[in-house]
Amino acid sequence: MLWVINAKSFKQNLILASVVTRRLRPIKLDELDPWVPAEKEYEDKIMALREEIKEFDRKMTPVDDLIRQNQRKVDILQKQRNDIESLADSILDNLYRDAYLTSDLREITSTIDPSIETKIRGLQKEKRALSEKIESDEKKLKVWSDLEDMDIDHMPFKKIPFNWLTKENYQKARILSKATAESLFQNFEKISSDLAFDRLKHTHVNYIVFYDLNENMEALKHSLDTLRRSLTALESYIPTVRNSIKASLQGRLSDLIIDYEARVTRGIDESENFVVAKSKVNVQLGMLEMKMEEEIPNAKKERLKEITQEKFSVMREYKGMYDFSWKHERKSWQAANERIFFDTGDGYLFRKLNDHQLLKVSFQEFLQVYGNLPETVTVLH
Repeated sequence: MLWVINAKSFKQNLILASVVTRRLRPIKLDELDPWVPAEKEYEDKIMALREEIKEFDRKMTPVDDLIRQNQRKVDILQKQRNDIESLADSILDNLYRDAYLTSDLREITSTIDPSIETKIRGLQKEKRALSEKIESDEKKLKVWSDLEDMDIDHMPFKKIPFNWLTKENYQKARILSKATAESLFQNFEKISSDLAFDRLKHTHVNYIVFYDLNENMEALKHSLDTLRRSLTALESYIPTVRNSIKASLQGRLSDLIIDYEARVTRGIDESENFVVAKSKVNVQLGMLEMKMEEEIPNAKKERLKEITQEKFSVMREYKGMYDFSWKHERKSWQAANERIFFDTGDGYLFRKLNDHQLLKVSFQEFLQVYGNLPETVTVLH
């Protein structure tokens, strides 16, 4: 707000402004504060109790979460124990496939004999190798059996390719010249020496080779029988150890159920202790709040009476010239603190900077700044 006034007629207002701003007696607010010291003590105690309750809640949350987690574990373990057949089959299948066991399954299978687990994990690979070996030997035996038979010196021989011969087995071979193969007088010869065998490598196309495979075929048949028995034993291994594994799982599950039930019980005890302690603090808080509601209003009333008496004493002593920060402010004091321009009648205005300084301002300067704001200007004469 801007005041443009006659300096002479505003003399009394200027004196008033000076009185308001310079002749007041300061009175400290805290001396007249209605606040009661006991209220702060109550508030501090209440805040401390509420923080204690929050701390109980923070501590109880992980305990309750662990109780629920352990109880879920108990329920799962009991369900697995009730369906032990399916569990045993599932674990055996995982071991047979050499699959990864989760931490939960590893916890359950920890009592299984490690040698049995290792055996089961290698079972599939071992069976595959045996099956492949049996299949290969059966094919070999069939090839040998299908070879052309030849009776030489009343002994059964088989017609074989020359490249089946080596320096280690050529002694059991007989060779027949193709030139005499169709004659009545066939001449079967032995390979007499390594040198003869080496020469035969260059001329074998002129000969038919026969070999006594009886021992080889018997050995191969025996080997096949052994392999088949081994495969049968491997296939029966899991059924054989299944009962022992099932018993191990049952015992382990029972132990785990007891362990996790004990954890649940300990958690419940700990949680109940928190609840009891928290309830005691809640009771203390309620009693303290009730006591505060009873005492503080009365204490404030007494304090307000004291303040009123102190105010009257101040007003009487200083006769109105006192700090009004705690008293209702008058509108005249607001006006006295606004910007003031003095018209001295000489073509200039003087702007009041403070109680001791005036700034000379021409009408033109005044209008340049404030000419567009007529609604904010009040002219007093």
